[in-house]
Amino acid sequence: MRSGGIWPIVVALLLAAGAILVSPLGSWAQAPAVKVTRLSDTVHMLRGRGGNIAVSVGVDGVVMIDDQFAPASKIIADAIAAIDDRPLRFVVNTHWHGDHTGGNKAFTALGATIVAHDNVRAEMIGRWFKDANGAFVASDALPTITFNDRISFHLNGETVEIVKVPASHTDGDAIVHFTGSNVLHMGDVFFNGLYTFFDGSSGGRFSGMIEALEVGLAVAGPETRIVPGHGALATRADLEWHLGHLKVIRERTLAAIAEGQSVGDFIASKPTRDLEEAFDGDYKVMAAEKFLRFVYVSLKADN
Repeated sequence: MRSGGIWPIVVALLLAAGAILVSPLGSWAQAPAVKVTRLSDTVHMLRGRGGNIAVSVGVDGVVMIDDQFAPASKIIADAIAAIDDRPLRFVVNTHWHGDHTGGNKAFTALGATIVAHDNVRAEMIGRWFKDANGAFVASDALPTITFNDRISFHLNGETVEIVKVPASHTDGDAIVHFTGSNVLHMGDVFFNGLYTFFDGSSGGRFSGMIEALEVGLAVAGPETRIVPGHGALATRADLEWHLGHLKVIRERTLAAIAEGQSVGDFIASKPTRDLEEAFDGDYKVMAAEKFLRFVYVSLKADN
């Protein structure tokens, strides 16, 4: 379901967040400190206000996975420079939302090339940065290298594999595997300990979230360190646990749809009351009622 209902509201919120993408690199008085966690000799995780970031550093320069909101760009750039002051070469966008692509313009100004799935570029062109005449005005924020199924980098002593997953959070999601470092960045396919959000206005599907998690699970080993799109650093066990809970929610929702329950009756029955504590974490992306409405609408559209 790509229009009507709750999706225009969701898109409006995302666009409001994404509108700051064209802001120049500069200070942000209220930007929180960026927390840096070393995951291997070359790969680090950065947590701030937006989506989680991973960076690979080494002799070949810096490769960055996602770049949060535009106003945070300077504090993120400073945090990366403190890790390694070699040139930033690539930024990979795991999908198009502004909390993962907002820094594109600022980081291209620092010399980065933006890489993403074909659909990420298409979504950005279709939604953002047009003047009154419909002309695109921020081409330096767009991915300039795009791929269909997968692309690999051979940098900083390891192969970095970027793989498109089934339409899930959006229709352009990709996961990033640092094969030598044994680190997997899942983008917003995985919200660790949080309610899962998927954007139906850009092809997101609840069942697709489950399918995409299964792709990640097939890549991750018992010692893999997993960077979720939001939430704390995770393990394969965390990913398995999250996937199992989503499957339970899907089963209960499909049963309600088969019984002819309306979305209102389904939500009122509180079908996930025994899971709500599990989907809390250090902050809530959305309330359970909103989450269940998304799930119901998506699964009913699929069936």
